[in-house]
Amino acid sequence: MTPDHAGNYTCYGSYNHTPYECSESSDPIDIKITGLYKKPSLSALMSPVVMSGENVTLSCISDHQFDMFHLSIEGVTQRHGLPAVQSHSGTFQTSFLLGPVIQTGNSRCYGSFRNSSHVWSSPIDPWYLPVTGIFKKPFLLALPTPLVDLGEKVTLECRSEIMFDTFILTSHKNGTIKDSFELSTEHHRGGSQANFLIGPVTPDDAETYTCYGSFNHSPYEWSESSDPIYIKITGSHDKPSLSACPSHIVPLGQRVELRCDSHSVYYTFKLYKELGNPIPHIHGRPFQRKFVFEPVTTEHAGTYRCYGFNDHYPIKISANSDPVKIIISGVYRKPFLLALQPPLVNLREKVTLECRSEIMFETFILTSHKNGTIKDSFKLSAEHYHGGSQANFSIGPVTPDDAGTYTCYGSYNHTPYEWSESGDPIDIKITGLYKKPFLSALMGPVVMSGENMTLTCFSDLQFDMFHLSRTGVPKRHGLPSVQNHSGTFQASFHLGPVVQAGNYRCYGSFRNSSHLWSTPSDPLYILVTDNLRNLNILIGLSVTMILAILIILLYSWCSAKKTIMDQDSEVRATLNRQDPEREEVQEVTYLKFDQMIFKQKLTTPDSQIPKEFSTDTSVYMEVRKC
Repeated sequence: MTPDHAGNYTCYGSYNHTPYECSESSDPIDIKITGLYKKPSLSALMSPVVMSGENVTLSCISDHQFDMFHLSIEGVTQRHGLPAVQSHSGTFQTSFLLGPVIQTGNSRCYGSFRNSSHVWSSPIDPWYLPVTGIFKKPFLLALPTPLVDLGEKVTLECRSEIMFDTFILTSHKNGTIKDSFELSTEHHRGGSQANFLIGPVTPDDAETYTCYGSFNHSPYEWSESSDPIYIKITGSHDKPSLSACPSHIVPLGQRVELRCDSHSVYYTFKLYKELGNPIPHIHGRPFQRKFVFEPVTTEHAGTYRCYGFNDHYPIKISANSDPVKIIISGVYRKPFLLALQPPLVNLREKVTLECRSEIMFETFILTSHKNGTIKDSFKLSAEHYHGGSQANFSIGPVTPDDAGTYTCYGSYNHTPYEWSESGDPIDIKITGLYKKPFLSALMGPVVMSGENMTLTCFSDLQFDMFHLSRTGVPKRHGLPSVQNHSGTFQASFHLGPVVQAGNYRCYGSFRNSSHLWSTPSDPLYILVTDNLRNLNILIGLSVTMILAILIILLYSWCSAKKTIMDQDSEVRATLNRQDPEREEVQEVTYLKFDQMIFKQKLTTPDSQIPKEFSTDTSVYMEVRKC
């Protein structure tokens, strides 16, 4: 066909015998010849999708100065064309108002000139207007979070309990759909889903996203749109810090304050819940630095982040804060925490803390506290036994970092943010870090039952506190040290009126590290007697032992003295045999010992006294004092 074939056609009927008598003319048909000029473009003004039953405006645009634009749906021209209007940008266009729309179809638009109204431009490529709201809406989730650091990836998961064949993800900017992406669904028990991976993200990906479901046999009949998710690209500014005060472990019914702080000048912060049951009234709600939950319920349990932005520049937002987990404790009855060894642990030794409960928990959590704040937490799967559950936490070889207060909790795997009430705390002290002090009893290590006694711990180190233990277990609180006149530091522990027998030791510590203690003093055994008679018997036994020792010493001295006297008698006998007729008193000095001179008067005859000393050494005897 050529342009000459374009025009308005009608037909008539007649008989051969009356060829000039014709029927009434048929309804006319307009034959349009298309493809003579460049094709225009077609778009929906508000959105490329339309809700079933609503109106929609389609705009046909061209840079040719057409006089008229025409619209056809499924090859059927929609009434008369509309005159073209020049826009501010210099293009020519017209708008077709359609509605209410019930179903979709293949739409095309054309341009023409006034002097050749049956000769049209080339048609646009087939264009379909999806109709939404035919089926129930799916759900759209951002995994792991809708706040995405620049260059990272995010997954948008569209899911429904309806077994759709296809999911369509649409991105919106400034209220209009910018892009759409289709994925075949994965069917699973209970529904269908598709995961749309976006990234590494750029600032252009910061948009609002929705998703729809459809079937292959009617690809332009879509479900109602999901609730929108706004993806924000972070990381262009310093991230704020999020903290929970007084603690991220919050007893049920109590109060917690989430604080978002930043060095940058952000006027407003927003808090969002990354993991856990969503809380609609906080999502995206702006706040000034702090957000308070009071009273807390299990609904508040989960992982939170915050970010900052400037009201005047909403596109410029901070990076996400590090996550903070809000744990709700007190949901279940408390477990019991036991130290299987004494809680005074020597440096580099081990200690085992056992957490047990009559409740069949799946997990136990051990937390360590220092200076009133939680320093660490450890998780162990529970071991079940007849009548309850337990877990043994082994700590060590210990270092100073392991000192502190420990508590434990129980929980279930399906509710990891809901914990039991905390077990009673246990203080773990690390000993052996400083020189040992000395321990003494002022009145002796024996005390009668029902009486008081005082133990004094002292050291030449300037400890701030002294502590007392009995058989490895600390006794109450320590006492502050006091400097005495000799320059040492000491503290006196007053025990009674009920004093327990056993080995006592003392330790020293400093104020800024109250869980780090010195090496223990040497043990001091305290003996407690039942009554005064026992005490007298004990004293009598002590005196008897002392007397026995003295008698033994005296007996040894006397035995030695008798030996000396016997030796003296032998000497005199020898001298008398030499001169039996002469006897003379002669004073002989034998030995000087300890400033004493032993002298012996001998009656010896003069004739028996030797004129000169003998050279035989056997004549002389050495006498020692006993």
